[in-house]
Amino acid sequence: ENNPEEIVNQIAQMTANSNELATCLPSGGIQYSYNYFFDIKKKLLEKQKQGKHKGIRYVTAIDKENIHLIKIYLESGIQIKHVTNLPPMSFGVSDKQIAVTIEKMEGGKSVQSLLISGDPLYLKHFRSIFEELWKNGINASDRIKEIQEGTEADIKVIHNPSLALDLYLNTVSSAKKEILLIFPTTNAFVRQQ
Repeated sequence: ENNPEEIVNQIAQMTANSNELATCLPSGGIQYSYNYFFDIKKKLLEKQKQGKHKGIRYVTAIDKENIHLIKIYLESGIQIKHVTNLPPMSFGVSDKQIAVTIEKMEGGKSVQSLLISGDPLYLKHFRSIFEELWKNGINASDRIKEIQEGTEADIKVIHNPSLALDLYLNTVSSAKKEILLIFPTTNAFVRQQ
């Protein structure tokens, strides 16, 4: 689809006809979702209370700009997790269809191009991507607390051992006062000496 109004209608239809819904959106996508689909989602949450819907889950990047919407979503009963490194696409997966876009949706900007499919292979693929993101995500309430208290941790996993060693050595050599380290074993401590 390339018509923004038709895209809204397609996503609304997919959402309304779902028995469960999992969505991966960037920060700006939360605004887009709220602008166009929050009323439908409130109806789904009512169906969930009656046992007729399995629920709505989001993975997104929670930041200062979207925290107010995240709180509204949480209060309504939508489950949300924070993921720092989102895939370079936004997608929604219901039990029947997937909808995918590669647009950024900054500030809730309308989606101009959308791929929709009911192919079981696509459903399985995007569901597995979502579940992996969900498994590794941070609970929204914990992320909100970090932002409000200003205790956001800047943690990165470096998979390249030589890059990790370079970063470690640069950090140690540039220290001006004190370095606090935690070693997993005695042997690791001995190696560092």
